[in-house]
Amino acid sequence: MDPTLSLPESADPGSAPRDALLAELRLSEARLRLIFDNVPALIGYFDRNHVYQYANKGYTDWFGRGRDIAAGRPIVDVLPPEVYAVVIPHVVLALKGSRQRYEYEMARDDGRIVNARTELVPEFGPDGEVLGCFVLSVDVSEVKQAQVAIAQAQKMEAVGQLTGGIAHDLNNMLAVMIGNLAALRDRRPGDPELAEFLTPALKAAHSGADLIRRLLTFARQQPLAPRAVDVGEVVADAAQLLVRSLPDSVRLLTSLAAPRQRLIARTDAHQLESAILNLAINARDAMPEGGELRIETDECLLDAAEAAEAEVLPGRHVRISVTDTGIGMDEATRARVFEPFFTTKRFGQGSGLGLPMVYGFVRQCGGGVLLHSRPGAGTRVTLLLQPAEMPAAATAPTTAAPGTPADAAVIESPQAADMPPRPGRPLVLLVDDQAELRRIVRRELVALGHPVIEAGDGDEAREILDAVPGIGLLITDIVMPGRTDGRALCRHAARTRPGLRMLMISGYSDEQPGRASDPWPLLRKPFTPEELRSTLEETLK
Repeated sequence: MDPTLSLPESADPGSAPRDALLAELRLSEARLRLIFDNVPALIGYFDRNHVYQYANKGYTDWFGRGRDIAAGRPIVDVLPPEVYAVVIPHVVLALKGSRQRYEYEMARDDGRIVNARTELVPEFGPDGEVLGCFVLSVDVSEVKQAQVAIAQAQKMEAVGQLTGGIAHDLNNMLAVMIGNLAALRDRRPGDPELAEFLTPALKAAHSGADLIRRLLTFARQQPLAPRAVDVGEVVADAAQLLVRSLPDSVRLLTSLAAPRQRLIARTDAHQLESAILNLAINARDAMPEGGELRIETDECLLDAAEAAEAEVLPGRHVRISVTDTGIGMDEATRARVFEPFFTTKRFGQGSGLGLPMVYGFVRQCGGGVLLHSRPGAGTRVTLLLQPAEMPAAATAPTTAAPGTPADAAVIESPQAADMPPRPGRPLVLLVDDQAELRRIVRRELVALGHPVIEAGDGDEAREILDAVPGIGLLITDIVMPGRTDGRALCRHAARTRPGLRMLMISGYSDEQPGRASDPWPLLRKPFTPEELRSTLEETLK
């Protein structure tokens, strides 16, 4: 049944009124067809024999170009097998007079996955019998994609928060382990038998600290040094490193913006280089038989739909793409690829933290990550960063000394242990809820000549501050149990003890030094004795 009218030619050409009526009806038919073909819906009609009698343009386009849905074709010939299996039970019930609502997913001829929400409305004849059914469908693909994106973002946020908390606790545990192992080693430096056991234990503990650093990067709690960065320079430097590490079977190609078109993004140069190297190593591993690895940079303008997919704001972005011609990923792998510890590599060949670390870093920079991959068709990972302006006199970033572990714990040095107490060193109030950490830091402070009073939480420290007048330096953890955390303690000290020097320490790497609300210096746990001494000197100046 066509919802428009099929009118016969006039049998009486001489009847002007009848011809005028037919012309008017044909015009109405054309208007109805125009409306049906342009409404944002998929409209069709099939009879009681499951044969299509009508389908509007939206319905025919829905099945991809080249598919003919002319009237007279049965449903089974029009719908793909997987869709037909979902639809046919509803068709049977609708032809019995029951209105049906359902949704289905379909792979179109062009390869896209689309979703439709459909209602079958039975048409009844004068005798109450069902003549056929109208098919009224709407495309809900964007809604489904948005729901999936929101669910994925919520899952990643939850995993990130859980990961960050666990990493913080592990950080404190490793600090105690490394500090005590190092102290034992340094007190018996000439004992080779003891060193045989302590050296691998310390190495394993430092490996754990590096693992925590990567976990914190995924959880977006790793401290960054964001600044205006020339992305082309970072990619070029990374490419030089890759040339020496890629096998001959992998061909490296770079396509960078022209020198006069510098791509400047606000990011951390060192973390960005690590992210690019991580992606390149993953690409190399995805091409065991060799292939092509391409790194490209350019500037792009994202519309609302593209920005939503990448979880960024629409507008201008600096884009870095890393593409390989490797084995690609199936849908199940793509869905989990940014989860920490998920890996498709053999046991011992990968930690499953490479892509999560990249994801966490880029999100922390305010950017987004896109991943496109199909089995046998390679993978492309795209980083989208916020553009920035390069200052007139850009300075090189300050880096740590070569060989210094990023997450080295409080390690007691034999030199510090031998230092005699120095007169005039201020009395230190050391506040931390971890007794073992207090013991290690206290030992270093005493070795530097400082008398030390300890407190296990902010409430106890507040009482000591109010009762002991000779305290010259307050060192406090930030996150502690009780009513008074480290920040509240420092604010109390600033009000009641003007001129008191203060230093905050924290095992949470999302703490940022120099916050407007925190005028006091910050030292992140775990830290080396040298870092503690240097920070103390700056604090006491």
